[in-house]
Amino acid sequence: MAGNEWVKSFIERNPELSIRQAEGLSVARAKGLSRKEVNNFHELLTKVLADNDLLDKPERIYNMDESGVQLNNKPGKVVAKKGAKVVNSVTSVEKGETMTIVACCNAIGNFKHFILPTHEDNK
Repeated sequence: MAGNEWVKSFIERNPELSIRQAEGLSVARAKGLSRKEVNNFHELLTKVLADNDLLDKPERIYNMDESGVQLNNKPGKVVAKKGAKVVNSVTSVEKGETMTIVACCNAIGNFKHFILPTHEDNK
C-alpha cells in the first residue's frame, strides 16, 4: 500500500489532481447517471407532458423528490482532477441514522417540504 509520502509526491507530480472529500453515491444512482439515461428521461417526459396537454400549464406540473441524508456515514478522501465540482464515492447505505427530506414543487415555483426522521421501528 502506498504511504503518505508517495501520495504527496504523486500529487506534486500531477498538478491537475488534488485530494478532495468525496460525496456518497449509491451504485444504483451511479449506473443511472449517464448522458444516454438523462436524454431518454427527457424524451419520455416531453412525450408524457404532450400526451396529457400539460406543456403550457406549468401550474399543474409538480415534481416531488426525496433525499435521504446519512447522519453517520461520511465517505473518505479521494484523488480527483483539480476543479472537479462533484467528487463521488460509493458508500454503504445500511449504516447510520437517516433523515429523509421530501420536497414538492410545481413549475411556477410553489413548493412544500417535509423532513421525516427515520426510526428503527419504522424500517
